[in-house]
Amino acid sequence: MAAQRLADVTQRFTLEGAITGEGVSRSEPAGLSASISTTIGSDQLQSIILPQTTYFTLPPLLIPAGKPWVRADRNAAPTNPSLALLVQQVQLLQDNVDPVKVLSARAPASELIDPQPVVLDGVACVRYTVRTDRAKFAQFIADPNARRGFDDYTKIVGNTEEIQFWVDGDNRVRRAEFKLGVGGSAQPAIVTFGGWGQPVEITPPPPEQVMTLDELARSVPGFR
Repeated sequence: MAAQRLADVTQRFTLEGAITGEGVSRSEPAGLSASISTTIGSDQLQSIILPQTTYFTLPPLLIPAGKPWVRADRNAAPTNPSLALLVQQVQLLQDNVDPVKVLSARAPASELIDPQPVVLDGVACVRYTVRTDRAKFAQFIADPNARRGFDDYTKIVGNTEEIQFWVDGDNRVRRAEFKLGVGGSAQPAIVTFGGWGQPVEITPPPPEQVMTLDELARSVPGFR
């Protein structure tokens, strides 16, 4: 799957369930880039994912005027528990738009169970279920702040995490299903993939519209 993903370079996807929306991604040797627009409840949010940095927006009531974007570096591990949990949620979303990365990252604490031949939208596929022991996976997280955020997120989604992937005969992932912690509870989410090889545009926001996690913690009472 990894070789096919790099060969395709780009793909498009839609999100359903706990989060609805759409996005595009680009896979290169340097890493994944993506642009995602989502709706959670009544809030419309955006994320720009680059190999080492993610930019995301928050609900309008939570952000200072003129700076709608927050920047979180890939290995960010804030000490503030609320920020740590927020970073975990953002990282989980960005991981699940790259199924190959999900599989490789979780491999030390996961098992592949019950592959089943299925037909998805008229295309013959194999549906794989990846079951992860989050407590076991947590042992590989060295940074204590990142570990705290991971553990807090586990309290929402549960220790046993299952992600299902539908893979076609060309080794392309066509669908992924998983649980996402939204509003303090684990809710189903579905990502459907397509549009491989089509042109995409992924551009980071203007620097003057971006604040860091530290600036967010100082500006928003809920993150202090």
